[in-house]
Amino acid sequence: PANKQGFHSEFIINDKTNNLVSQWNAYEFDANGHVVSDPTKTYTQAQQLELVDGNSVNFAESAGGWDHHNEFDSNPVSKYDPEVRKKIGKEWENPKTVEKEADNYFDRDKSEKDANDKLK
Repeated sequence: PANKQGFHSEFIINDKTNNLVSQWNAYEFDANGHVVSDPTKTYTQAQQLELVDGNSVNFAESAGGWDHHNEFDSNPVSKYDPEVRKKIGKEWENPKTVEKEADNYFDRDKSEKDANDKLK
């Protein structure tokens, strides 16, 4: 409809590697090609990021904000998440976007500018 902005797709890209962020990058595969998702394994910080942000493509009505994002993306699939993803998600601390002096500060404006510059 004319009064709605519709849906958008979100692709999470690692700005250091220029690759899509995907939980599948963090998992190992056995000789038969089966996924090994061991919740007792120690995962690197990079692997944890892949697991936490692992659902790289999702949809949310842009005018609806986080309520729709959670309703359409996070809540329906979270019950199917493997134990390792649930465990790491509970332990993961989101970056700070306001406190510039914080160790885990993430500058969203700079990241967006850098991404747009790369796309040009």
